[in-house]
Amino acid sequence: MNAPSPKVSNSDDDLREVPPDQPEHYLAVLGGLCRAHWLALLVVVLVAFWIRASSSLHWPQTGYFTELYVLIALEYGLANLCLTLALQFRGWYERTPRAKLNRLRQLTLLVLLWDGLHVLGAMLVFGGLNGPLTPLVPLLVLAGFVMLPQAHALRFALGVLVVLSLATALQYFEFLHPEGALGATLRVMPDSIPLNFLMILAISLPAIVVGSGVRERLERAFHGQHPVNLMDARFGCFTPASLERRCGEELRRGQQHGSPTSLMLIQVGNTAELLQNDGLDGIEIVLSRLAEIMKTQTRLDLDTWAYRGNACFGVLLPTASSEAAAAVQRRIVNSAGLLIPQARLGIGLVTVAARDPNLTVAAWIAACEAELAADLQT
Repeated sequence: MNAPSPKVSNSDDDLREVPPDQPEHYLAVLGGLCRAHWLALLVVVLVAFWIRASSSLHWPQTGYFTELYVLIALEYGLANLCLTLALQFRGWYERTPRAKLNRLRQLTLLVLLWDGLHVLGAMLVFGGLNGPLTPLVPLLVLAGFVMLPQAHALRFALGVLVVLSLATALQYFEFLHPEGALGATLRVMPDSIPLNFLMILAISLPAIVVGSGVRERLERAFHGQHPVNLMDARFGCFTPASLERRCGEELRRGQQHGSPTSLMLIQVGNTAELLQNDGLDGIEIVLSRLAEIMKTQTRLDLDTWAYRGNACFGVLLPTASSEAAAAVQRRIVNSAGLLIPQARLGIGLVTVAARDPNLTVAAWIAACEAELAADLQT
């Protein structure tokens, strides 16, 4: 019976575990938000025409309400147009170093905060806590769990409720005066504000519980990633298609910035012997422990490792010189010698150190496979 796999320690300071939120996930979230923004802008325009055409509702004529409404609609549309164009034309994505792409997480949270401020502003314009837009708050909370990983969704929900509480307090003490654009019957009475706030809070809390359950089911079904084919649930790593796509991205980044990029292939070379001695379960244990080694000996916020099949893993090491990649190789070999001494590993390592516009991803992978084949024969 095989002993449980011990924890592999990592002594290097630059190799730190971070939440495995990938840029592709946030690109997909931002794309969904863009489409939702265009739909919201259409609703805003239709609501304005509806109020102006209605005989029972009135459009406020005091102050600069119309000008402010149009200005905010234009700001909303122009900001979303910039975001749409940035997602459509992604030259910046390939020019940005892989380590800095994690800032897409902050950008997504800022966009959601921007959405939340517009939703709360629309609530105040259309009757505040007594208006018909109050259901948008729990819906906004629920949407956060659909679009964000659970930890970020919880923080986003907390932020929405804190801002709502602040707006409620300001409205209760009459520092905020909703316009009541849907008619005088929606004037806010201070005595009703606490009750309405408690009702919204009572709906929002179940929305958090439901959203948390939905998020958990999504992460279980899709391994917490969008698009679905980004990750391989078997070993908790990337898919071969993701690895190949990122090889192309990092090859172009390296050529633009003049930085090295390394690719490593690691294969268990004695699978036939392991199958004869330990069966399929034995091979699975070896691969699982090798996957754990890969996870602990690579930078989760920068490197990309994938299971390519046939007992072979691939590791993409952006910005890693041949010396740095060789150090990673030694750590993997040393850890494997402790955890899976019964496995004989073959390793192919190729570093692209200079600008070579004629080098393709296929040629890079083929060169690495040739190094791997030569190592297995020795």
